[in-house]
Amino acid sequence: MTTPPNEELFPKENLDFAESITKPESEILKEVFEKYACFNEVGEMIDAVTAKSPELGKRMRAVLNENCVRLDGMSPTAVEYSKKVIHFVTHVMCSLTLGKQFCFDEAVKLHNEFQKLPAEDQAALKKRNPDVEF
Repeated sequence: MTTPPNEELFPKENLDFAESITKPESEILKEVFEKYACFNEVGEMIDAVTAKSPELGKRMRAVLNENCVRLDGMSPTAVEYSKKVIHFVTHVMCSLTLGKQFCFDEAVKLHNEFQKLPAEDQAALKKRNPDVEF
């Protein structure tokens, strides 16, 4: 799987995971993503993948856990913003896997929303996510 052209909002662990996907794993992801089309929760998606490939599901769960560690000590506002970013990242990765077109309007919205966060939340997000360009 290739990484997205606009990857500023993508945490390193998510990009590393995307680059590590093998052809057979890509087929599993396509099957799951086509069947479920949209996931309300990342955990739901991981459960569906785990049912097909326990190892792939385990790797996905590890990425989610790394994403969650980034939230430790964040304000509720920063956590909610981070959830929106991860939802966007997940949507883009699903679209790439399925070969679907997508646009980065949501990325622009997220960049703009970041600018409206309180200064302390912006600083905390940058500190906990040095690899993400908000």
